[in-house]
Amino acid sequence: MQYVFAMGGWDGVACHSEIAVYSPDGAPSSHMAPRARNMLSPRDALASAVVEHEVLALGGHDGSNYLASCEIYTASTPGAGRFTSWTLLPAMGTTRAFHGAGAIRRKVYVFGGQGSQSGPPSAYGALGLPRSASVISSVEVLDLEGGIWADGPALPTPATMVAGVGSGQRVFCFGGRAGKFEEGEVLSSALALDPRTRRWEELPTMSVKRYGAGAMALDNSIYVVGGKDGTVPLSLVEVFDEVKGAWRQSPSMAHERAFPCVVSMGSFMYVIAGSNRTNEVDEVEEWSSISNKWRIIRQQKVQENIEEMKQSKVIKLSTY
Repeated sequence: MQYVFAMGGWDGVACHSEIAVYSPDGAPSSHMAPRARNMLSPRDALASAVVEHEVLALGGHDGSNYLASCEIYTASTPGAGRFTSWTLLPAMGTTRAFHGAGAIRRKVYVFGGQGSQSGPPSAYGALGLPRSASVISSVEVLDLEGGIWADGPALPTPATMVAGVGSGQRVFCFGGRAGKFEEGEVLSSALALDPRTRRWEELPTMSVKRYGAGAMALDNSIYVVGGKDGTVPLSLVEVFDEVKGAWRQSPSMAHERAFPCVVSMGSFMYVIAGSNRTNEVDEVEEWSSISNKWRIIRQQKVQENIEEMKQSKVIKLSTY
């Protein structure tokens, strides 16, 4: 069975720790232990990673502070697995929000974002986010076997609101901003880190500068969807072919979406939530790599949970 978790988020007033669970196939979510329905800390603008049956919530902010803390949960039959409830891992060395993450070979790479080493911020922006922060280039690597963080190769330049994903033997970082919030240059960069060479390779750039995009690996390709070009949200989808090392255009989504959540299941990709020019997007869109077409999903289970999923980090889990 496969499930989608919507983790935390911000509702315009407060950050949340709740977990919303659903399956596009309509399978019940009773496999999740009740005590795992809430993370230990409220988190928005977090990064997440899935390694086998384990899901990690990494950093973010709780409405008052940028976070370095990390949590892990084994999503399997209730009571099974290493972590049967949300459990704190060693904290990162840097507080981060709006950062990227990708997992390969039981190591989780966290990169970029914005954060503060100087304690609680003293001012908030229109979205309720801490304003006193620096944009980050550093990379941290968590070895899940030893539970130890180590420094990784830094990004070529600091960037926040990046799209990150792990695929094959590499970790990818797309776009972002060189400054926090509505500041700094919007980037079209595409980077790949091969842990064997310990360096970021500059890939061909995207056709459009964007930050707050979603990225997902599907069929030896990486889809970069939505985001914002600095002025308006985007419906544009670009696809990086990992074999050819080149970009191709893909049909656009029906909706513009800044900060969408993206998951893949089999030959399908689901784009959830995000914001357009006026409000949050309630409809879920499904992409088929077989038909090369988008369609709007109106499954009742999705619609029941969509309010909980706004501003959340959404990830896919395969359970046993």
